[in-house]
Amino acid sequence: MKTEQQHEDLFLEMVTDITARYADRIKTMVAEKGGRPSFDELRDKVLEMEKELIDRAVKIIEIEKKQGGSRAEELTGRFKTIIDNTLQDFIKTL
Repeated sequence: MKTEQQHEDLFLEMVTDITARYADRIKTMVAEKGGRPSFDELRDKVLEMEKELIDRAVKIIEIEKKQGGSRAEELTGRFKTIIDNTLQDFIKTL
């Protein structure tokens, strides 16, 4: 059974991978277009990334609940903070 910290560490690894993948997608868009994507295209990518991060967080929290973890709410709060900070940092790089 994984601890809450192990779940958070796993989520942080996922966040790093997902963020890198979306950064690569945007770089590919720039290369294909020969310039910066439109605001709407960038917004759509950020929203896709947010959805993927939330979906992953929800799955981990569900696993925590099934394993009898008593700190699902605390984990939810930490994941929300991680997602918010990640999205803010990602947007700054655009």
